This record gives sequence, C-alpha cells and structure tokens, in this order.
Amino acid sequence: METLCDHVVDDLLLPPLTKPEAGGTEDCVPVRVEFRVTFLHIGVVNTVNGYVNMKVFVHYYWRDPRVKDLKDPNWKKIWYPKPTISNSADKLNVVENPPALVRADDDLLRGEFIAEGEILNPIDLRNFPFDYDDVQLNIDTFQFAQDVNELSMHPMELYASDDTFYSSLGFANWFDPRTVMTEWVMMNLEMMRKELEYDMTVPQIQVQFYILRHASYYITKIVTLLLGASVLSYSAAFMDIFDDYTDRMNFIATMFLATSALLYVVASDLPKVPYLTILDRVTMTTF
Repeated sequence: METLCDHVVDDLLLPPLTKPEAGGTEDCVPVRVEFRVTFLHIGVVNTVNGYVNMKVFVHYYWRDPRVKDLKDPNWKKIWYPKPTISNSADKLNVVENPPALVRADDDLLRGEFIAEGEILNPIDLRNFPFDYDDVQLNIDTFQFAQDVNELSMHPMELYASDDTFYSSLGFANWFDPRTVMTEWVMMNLEMMRKELEYDMTVPQIQVQFYILRHASYYITKIVTLLLGASVLSYSAAFMDIFDDYTDRMNFIATMFLATSALLYVVASDLPKVPYLTILDRVTMTTF
C-alpha cells in the first residue's frame, strides 16, 4: 500500500503525493490520474473555420486516502485534478459532477464531466476533396499550474476494473460515427500521454483520431459533369471554321454558360479558401 508523504498528510489542498518504494529516490511520487473518454456525439466538421463540434464524457480516477473517511467532503478545500479541455474554439458547455469514492472500502476516487462545443481543428484544404486530417482533443490542468512532479496523467490502465472502465476510449451506445459522420471516415482512434515543455514540464492527455473525406460525392456530382462538359466542348474543333462559325460560337458559349451554371449551383458545397484546391485546378482546366 502506498504511503503519503509527510507534508501532505494534514493539508488537503496539496496533492496526495506518495513516498517512493524502497530503493527509489527521496522525491515524492506524483499523483497518478487515469482517464477514460467516451464520445457521445461528433457533429459538424467545419474545415474552413477549423473546428469540430463534439460532445464527450470524461472520467478520471486517482487515489487519495485522506478523504476516504470524510462523511461530507468539501471539494473547494480538497485537492483534486480538475482537468479541462484546452483546445476548444470557444467556451465549452461543461457539466461537472463532484468527485466521489468509487467504492466505500477503497481510496480510489472518480471525477467526471461532460463537455460540449467546438474543438479547434485547423486543416489544409489544398487536397480537397481528397483531404484528411488528424483531430485532437487535449486534456490538461493548466489552470492549476501543476507540473509532472505533482501530477502524472495516463490512459486507463492500473485502475481498470468492473467498477471503472477496462478501456480508455469508447463511444456511447447511441452514437455510431459510421452512420452519423456521413461525409467522413473516422479511423485510428487513440489516447496518448504527453509532456509539454514550458517554464515547467506540464502533463497532458491527448485523444487523437483521423478523418478522411468521402470524395465520391464531389467526383460524381461535380468532377464528372465538369469533365463531361469539357470533352463535349472539344467537338467544336470538328466544326468548319468558316461555314459553321456561328454554330460553333453558339455551342462554345452554351457549354461555357452550362459549366458556369453548374459551378454556381455547387458553390455552397465548396470551401472558400485563399488558395487553390485540387478541385479548383480541375475546374480551371474545363474552361
């Protein structure tokens, strides 16, 4: 059983640092906090403004024997990790439940919160509509200014049990990204622990997955029609340049107007960015 360091035993505002095992260093061991993230929903992937709308349920677990026998702990006066999502595009709607013991006969504690809102996700659209991107959800404790000497953040591992979770990532029963995210393929979902170097070394949990755009819509509804119009336009070359001059010019003008009308109709489905995408380059070749 781990033993608390002497200077934190009676001060509940300090993290429950523990003494090292025999043969270890003299420094106290940081509090180990393990995380489970459940995706409740992933909505709009806004590639132009650079955000993904999502709703997640975050559980986190740590040990603190000091609060095991407290009948009504006041969490304003007791240390707990209080993690936050740091890469939100705007203020998140967060609903947090106060920490609680997982079991009455153990010192394992559970905290949890639901966060909903926009997560920053800048993406380069030069390969549109064959683009892909990695989406990241960053969980840290910057507001506490806690470094790796006080806190270590991990995916679910040592605290996995029937009373917690056996995996660090999951989806709600009602959410299937294959049917909800119709424009994207979601793959390679993983959770990693990071250590960020600032004035001090700060721990972070990073949830990452890749999204690959379904390009078939743009190929069948835009590219195929544009290329078809371009091929038809070449038939003007077989018209007599003198006898069929009027018909030739009328045909070219008609194809130009038809192509322009198509682009006008599909403009709302195309990203408005200050550089050319692959689809823009294909479009330019049709004129």
